Amino acid sequence: MVHEIILSVGENQQNWGKEIRRLLENHPEFPSLKPYLSQDMIAQIYRPTQFIMGCTIPSNLSLLLDEIAKIEKEWGLR
Repeated sequence: MVHEIILSVGENQQNWGKEIRRLLENHPEFPSLKPYLSQDMIAQIYRPTQFIMGCTIPSNLSLLLDEIAKIEKEWGLR
């Protein structure tokens, strides 16, 4: 499942100081997801890691979760 990408990158908080982009690109399932992401989402991934008040994961990952949910809904997976 694609959410495993987010979990594996997001669960290891010591990695959050690194670029989320690099962590995602090193995940074996990310290349199969990337073609389905919007250009705005790809731009978000390449931005420096930021945190949103009250959010437990970096904003990049939070937005990516939202994007995946949108894609799954469009495909009738949710």
